[in-house]
Amino acid sequence: MRLGLVCAALTIALASTARANAVITNVAELLALSNLEIAQSKAFAISGVLIGKKGEEYILYDGKHCIPILISSYYKPELGDVIRVDCGATQLHDFGLRTFESRGILKIGHTSLHLPKAVSIADLHDGDCDFANVCVHGIIREVFQDEVDPNFTYVVLS
Repeated sequence: MRLGLVCAALTIALASTARANAVITNVAELLALSNLEIAQSKAFAISGVLIGKKGEEYILYDGKHCIPILISSYYKPELGDVIRVDCGATQLHDFGLRTFESRGILKIGHTSLHLPKAVSIADLHDGDCDFANVCVHGIIREVFQDEVDPNFTYVVLS
């Protein structure tokens, strides 16, 4: 009986260690991590296309999702660059948004940027469009700047 418990505990410990040491390779896996897991400095090595820029933050698109990456190194990328970025620490912003800081960047190539993806207003609610270049058809009802963080502008559509 004790041997069975020891084997079960060892199996769980090995599975936890393997998961803890696994390198995150896509944005979906990265976004699924808790703040605690991210704070434990998991390794991130994600490839994608740079599709947007604001200051030193770039938007990395991995073919399905987008995340902001802080690039403050000697490498000054251009939009359309295909890169592999090793990420580490994060900055947690209001509303649970994160910016991932690059630890190393490898330029793989360059591509032309695609046209924005057409989405419905309802599609904006599921999080898959966060930071993405999208096109939405609707009637603008109101536009206003966030009172707390002037970096955010709200657009009310219907």
